[in-house]
Amino acid sequence: MFMVRNGTVPDEKALQDINRKIVDLGEKLGKLVVATCDVHFMDPQDEIYRRILMAGQGYEDADEQAPLYLRTTNEMIEEFKYLGLEKAYELVVTNTNKIADMCEQISPISSEKCPPHIEGCEKQIEDIAMTKAKELYGDPLPQIVKDRLDKELQSIIKNGFSVMYIIAQKLVWKSNADRIYSRFKRVCWFIFCSKYDRYNRSKFITSTL
Repeated sequence: MFMVRNGTVPDEKALQDINRKIVDLGEKLGKLVVATCDVHFMDPQDEIYRRILMAGQGYEDADEQAPLYLRTTNEMIEEFKYLGLEKAYELVVTNTNKIADMCEQISPISSEKCPPHIEGCEKQIEDIAMTKAKELYGDPLPQIVKDRLDKELQSIIKNGFSVMYIIAQKLVWKSNADRIYSRFKRVCWFIFCSKYDRYNRSKFITSTL
């Protein structure tokens, strides 16, 4: 109703007359006319959030919120019943579905994984892990260590996770260089199975990548 408040139109009936004119033009020109609600929030009580945002941006009429919530079909028909129930149903239901049927089905989210890419990250993560393993176990690596390390690295590389490990590692390197305590190191730990200990139990070594 801001157009009434600011004097653009004299009253609500004038707004309805504008909508009637739009409907008449649509019929005259053979264009589909649909009824929409200018949705800014989901539920009526959510107007408080828009009020806060508008007040923060300096709007003087922030406290005079219009009911811009997502209306149900019946609520929309009720809003446009001044056009007649048959015409209101056409604008709210029939024509909106016609337009929806004209649109192809799309997804806002890709069905494919779209990770970032760092050139050579697969080779880099392999080199880091191998270097650390050889520091711990010697060169050549014991077969049991090599087999487990190969298994873990292939799982990371083939599934496209190398870049995430490298990003985390670079964050750790940067935080260590700047002497900033970081918990990213936990993300970067690479766990692989070492040789069996004297109790013949598998012993895990955590190695920072």
